[in-house]
Amino acid sequence: MGSLLFSTCRSCVHWLGFLLVEPVKAPILLTSDCTVPENNNAVVLICHTNADSIEWFFNGTNLGLSEKRKLSEDHRNLTIDPVEREDSGYYQCKVSNPISSAEISLLTFRCLLTNAQFSVVSTNVAEGKDVRLSLRNTPPNVTGYRWFRGESGIPHDLIAGYFILERKFVKGRLYDGRKIVDLDGSLLIRKATREDKGIYTVVAHLPNSVQRVGFGWLDVFEPVKAPILLTSDCTVPENNNAVVLICHTNADSIEWFFNGTNLGLSEKRKLSEDHRNLTIDPVEREDSGYYQCKVSNPISSAEISLLTFRCLLTNAQFSVVSTNVAEGKDVRLSLRNTPPNVTGYRWFRGESGIPHDLIAGYFILERKFVKGRLYDRRKIVDLDGSLLIRKATREDKGIYTVVAHLPNSVQRVGFGWLDVFEPVKAPILLTSDCTVPENNNAVVLICHTNADSIEWFFNGTNLGLSEKRKLSEDHRNLTIDPVEREDSGYYQCKVSNPISSAESWLLELHIQDE
Repeated sequence: MGSLLFSTCRSCVHWLGFLLVEPVKAPILLTSDCTVPENNNAVVLICHTNADSIEWFFNGTNLGLSEKRKLSEDHRNLTIDPVEREDSGYYQCKVSNPISSAEISLLTFRCLLTNAQFSVVSTNVAEGKDVRLSLRNTPPNVTGYRWFRGESGIPHDLIAGYFILERKFVKGRLYDGRKIVDLDGSLLIRKATREDKGIYTVVAHLPNSVQRVGFGWLDVFEPVKAPILLTSDCTVPENNNAVVLICHTNADSIEWFFNGTNLGLSEKRKLSEDHRNLTIDPVEREDSGYYQCKVSNPISSAEISLLTFRCLLTNAQFSVVSTNVAEGKDVRLSLRNTPPNVTGYRWFRGESGIPHDLIAGYFILERKFVKGRLYDRRKIVDLDGSLLIRKATREDKGIYTVVAHLPNSVQRVGFGWLDVFEPVKAPILLTSDCTVPENNNAVVLICHTNADSIEWFFNGTNLGLSEKRKLSEDHRNLTIDPVEREDSGYYQCKVSNPISSAESWLLELHIQDE
């Protein structure tokens, strides 16, 4: 039997793990209603817990799953769809972790079957407008209402309440003065904000300490603004190039039109997953025409003029030369295929080209330098239209847009990317263990680095991978399993990014007989 030794034990790291576990708290069992219509509805029971291990019980025995009784992947949600009379009874969840366990009382949630489900009417509203969350199927003889954020219904999440007999308004931790519980139990929210979006829970208090619980959703949308349709160039070479049109919008629903009709997709016309980017590859003469995007959300819609972007076909594409730079160094973003007779340039961060994102500009005839919201003294627009950035930082990384102004109010738009890299530091080669038995154990070598590109070497040549020599997905970890005598030798990792490279010290692996 041999043993495994490393001559560079300063690089060796030994791991000893321990697990901190939060004690389990009594779970809270939630449902949108304990009284649901038979056959016609589904019911979801939620076991609200800080534990990972969850068991469900029905009438005191383990819950049997079926086509209609299903658990979510994390076992927190039980869905019964459809609900039938046989589903009436007592439900319970028991939770645990390696050090403790807890359960909820069997008696709290008994589902009976009637024809009315108490709930909050889910509602959409424009940001800044007033909205009322109304109730559906309110039970008779209600003595009071309490409203909560989220689905827990716990005091910590109370907004406000109103108790009718006492004529008493109560304020909770989340009360902010904009929310009012009315006599009919509805919740009025004045000047809704995006932070008001989410699930709301209402508890209706009935005589004899009976409570009914309802849930609903409020969605708060920013009013849709007219979208901005961008392209790197409206003049592109036929057959040889691709063009990307970008619909810049604050809406989620986007439709594309070509010459006034719905855009037909094909192998060469493709939309990105979010429908914001339309790629035409290759561009052909038939693609010349008028493009438009229409956007909407549940409360508003907008569109961009058909006439703004007409693509003709020539052989020059105006753009920014995408560039890499080391952090702390100066960099110049140059232009490619600059059109003739330019009268000025404006530079923007991102791809929108809107005034809010303006860095700076220079207008040649007026000899006028303009500063935008994103201007800082490190950025200068030169006479040739290039953008000089002094002492680049990681925050400078991203897309840049340049607008070239031509006579007769014509504009040309170009895009490019700046990547700012931290100079690569010499990597440190670590191992999980400095002494392991031959054949019987695995060893892991770790290349600790701030770079993304990693190469491994063994005895001065590129490391050959095999069934026993494997790299992790990010190439940082080399696993040898099992370790054999032939694995003895010198290991090294070399790392790089587009602007620098470095290599680790050699780590020598010995296998010696005991």
